[in-house]
Amino acid sequence: MEHRDRYSRRTRRVALLLLAMTSGSISLTITTFNILAPVHRNQPDGRSDERESARRDLWLPRAQNVASYISDKFGKSDAVLLQEWWFDEQFTEVFDGILGDEFELFAERRPGADGKEMRPDGMCCLVRKDGALEVLGSEKVLTGPQRIAQIIHCRERCREGSSSREKRDVFIANSHLSFPGDADQDVNDQRQAREAGIILEAMEERVAEHRAAAAGGGECLS
Repeated sequence: MEHRDRYSRRTRRVALLLLAMTSGSISLTITTFNILAPVHRNQPDGRSDERESARRDLWLPRAQNVASYISDKFGKSDAVLLQEWWFDEQFTEVFDGILGDEFELFAERRPGADGKEMRPDGMCCLVRKDGALEVLGSEKVLTGPQRIAQIIHCRERCREGSSSREKRDVFIANSHLSFPGDADQDVNDQRQAREAGIILEAMEERVAEHRAAAAGGGECLS
């Protein structure tokens, strides 16, 4: 229980800091979900050892449907945080073709086991072009072996009646914690707590340095 207590105390401390820093700022709408990268998704018939990515006739219509769903349902979101983004040129072109007029796309790729070769998937953030935020940059934070979080540095656009000096920096965290694959649930909890702590610490440092607001989303399986 000790690691959970430490994580809970740290979460409360960071949450209070973020609450203090966001007082009086603009409202944001942030959407987050896992789009299930074709390189990890089994084929629907379950009879093949190959992943969905081996079948263009399978992954392409699903990617088109996901991108269209984002446009239809979340087109007014200021940011859409996606986990399991596939770094395939044609896959990216699908999203650019359907969402390019509405959103800017920023993606960060996961490192491989040796730290040199890159994995085919990672994290992606879509930021609405006419929304409340302009993007200053995107970076990855290593949270474990072959695991990352994405942190997007944004700035509020000028609100009506406000000056440019009143614009506030905003940091958004996009996370995908480790799959709880160990038979011991406590081991899974500790691993995810460590990863969450790394993300919170990275966000806390940036918020304090820039006197910024913060937000986040992601997936945590248990």
